[in-house]
Amino acid sequence: MDGDTPNKLTGNVTAALSGNNVQIGWNAVVAGPISTQNDGWPAADGYNVYVSTDPYWNFVKFNTSLIPQPENSTSTTPVSYTASTSGLKPNTTYYVRVSPSCNGYESGMYCGSNLVSFITPAAPPAPTIVSAVTDHIGKEIILTFDRPMKDPSGNKDQFTVTGITVSIDSNGKANYPNGNVPVTSAALGSDPRQIILNMSTSIQNGAITLNYTKGTVEAADGTLLESFTNQAVTNNNVCYLEMADFDSYAAETAYDTSDVSYPILKFKYNNPIDYDNVQLAWYLYNGFFTPMVDNVNNYVKFYEKDSGEKVQLPNILTRPNSPATYKNGISSNEQVVTDWYFGNYNIMHLWV
Repeated sequence: MDGDTPNKLTGNVTAALSGNNVQIGWNAVVAGPISTQNDGWPAADGYNVYVSTDPYWNFVKFNTSLIPQPENSTSTTPVSYTASTSGLKPNTTYYVRVSPSCNGYESGMYCGSNLVSFITPAAPPAPTIVSAVTDHIGKEIILTFDRPMKDPSGNKDQFTVTGITVSIDSNGKANYPNGNVPVTSAALGSDPRQIILNMSTSIQNGAITLNYTKGTVEAADGTLLESFTNQAVTNNNVCYLEMADFDSYAAETAYDTSDVSYPILKFKYNNPIDYDNVQLAWYLYNGFFTPMVDNVNNYVKFYEKDSGEKVQLPNILTRPNSPATYKNGISSNEQVVTDWYFGNYNIMHLWV
């Protein structure tokens, strides 16, 4: 034998493209005959595949580990290697050469009796938005794309939302500014095609638009989301006629419309509640109808997060409807309903 350099590759090398994968094929390299010039060439114990965009130069190894020789190979035993083209340039011609190896020695890169090549697929288009809607409390924007997306956490600043919100001025008057609404977080939805944008405040009735500056938001296939402006968002907020906002952050869990006349909206607070300092607030435009306690008893329900069991709260009116002056100088009537739960106070301030 002439060292460990294996015999040469003969016959055709083939390349067949299927989707984003290419299969390279050739016949096994077996030991060569002994001659007066050498002691014979050993059979290959494996192979490396090389590719290049030039038919003669700059070939680089395509496989990550040695492609093994099939057992009991003959000169007609087929050998193949299948790999993804995702790491190659899209829509580009690549030429193929195969190098037999034996104990780490290669006999050289061969194309066999033909110069074989394949053309990589064109790059997939950027992900596109199929729908953009708010939830029913105006706290989230749900973006649905045409394909699964990667987790966008940390990319909230790449989105800008414009919509109508509500604020109370120093005279206690409600204003409805139309401007940018801060996005507090971006997360992947339960459907991997969805990205959920959480708003800092509830978006009210009216037009909502969404802008995105190209950054690092990408699909699961690695394609980046392109910039867009003035993407219309369908406003599904059903609370805007009654409720201005929530404290603290809340997310819709269900919207039951089985009774069309009295749909039921369920939501949960996102942040853990400190039972030593409970501060849950609902900001209502017109307050509860009098008597407020009856409305709270009949139409507002609390549930345990883990068990889902209904929590029975006493809903005791501890401050009748009477004028009050707030820290910011606003004067308005106020009623206070106090609840004891887990031995702690749960005070809801509801403006009327």
